Amino acid sequence: MAKYNLIYNRSSISPLQCDGFLYTIQPGDTLYNISRREEIPLDILTAVNPQIKNPDMIKPGDKICIPRGEHDPNSGTWKKRRG
Repeated sequence: MAKYNLIYNRSSISPLQCDGFLYTIQPGDTLYNISRREEIPLDILTAVNPQIKNPDMIKPGDKICIPRGEHDPNSGTWKKRRG
């Protein structure tokens, strides 16, 4: 069995796994704005990115997971997409 050394670069953060796509934080981004743009509730966005210790302290270059899912405008809910 192979051993892997994980190197964590403190200048940027990135999720270890992502069921969706990785997004690189751009200047001016906030998690709130990203959640609105991607139509993902903020609590879900923060839950799938546990590497973010303080949601108010993201910076350009950080990578976050944008989960696959869909917003149901009739119920106002978001559900994880399968496949």
